[in-house]
Amino acid sequence: MAVVTTALVFVIGADSAYAIPRGASGHIAREVSPSIYKPEEIPESSAADAAYNLGVKYYRYGRGHIRRAVEWFRQAAELGSAQGQYRMGVAYELGEGVAKDYAEALKWYRLSAMQKNKDGQYGLGSLYANGYGVERDYAEAAKWYTLSAAQGMHYAQYELGRLFLEGNGVEQSYQEAYFWFALGARKIDESMKKRDEVAKHLTDEQVQALRRRLMEWEPVQHNDEFNLPQ
Repeated sequence: MAVVTTALVFVIGADSAYAIPRGASGHIAREVSPSIYKPEEIPESSAADAAYNLGVKYYRYGRGHIRRAVEWFRQAAELGSAQGQYRMGVAYELGEGVAKDYAEALKWYRLSAMQKNKDGQYGLGSLYANGYGVERDYAEAAKWYTLSAAQGMHYAQYELGRLFLEGNGVEQSYQEAYFWFALGARKIDESMKKRDEVAKHLTDEQVQALRRRLMEWEPVQHNDEFNLPQ
């Protein structure tokens, strides 16, 4: 079976977690950790934070409480919480507690992304890569994946590696593909496999230079070193 681009959104139900594959070209099937993408409470410094944390609590109760969780995520989002806006994007993309609506998902992801939230940036990039709620645009997807990946979002790093490998929205580059796959490999097994495949197209000197670059790499904080796409 051919391997194609994938990003994953994880939904935590009452008893288990399951993965919703998404990406620029399709999906791969693999085992996933139930802890990844599970919403976590955040430090409370505002009413928006408090509303978001209530949403997280209801979400953890399972399927019968998702609608109530989304109500609190919406309140947090409307109060300006970037993480709440991201969760509303997830809700509308997957039809979680609300009717599936890609246009709404795009709106909420964009609001979150414009606040330099790495999850919102990743979600927005995924919609552009898939053409969900918007015309497919790999170049736009690459912009948002880059911003998210630079903050350490492993799935954005994996997706960015795929774009560089295939030359979709960016100039094809085995070296850049290797770099981003290697970062994604810190959490994603498939990214490790792709890194090793790409290495076959590189010289030993190129691989050594990339390993030095990886050792020096650190995630940026809230894209302070980047300008947001217009």
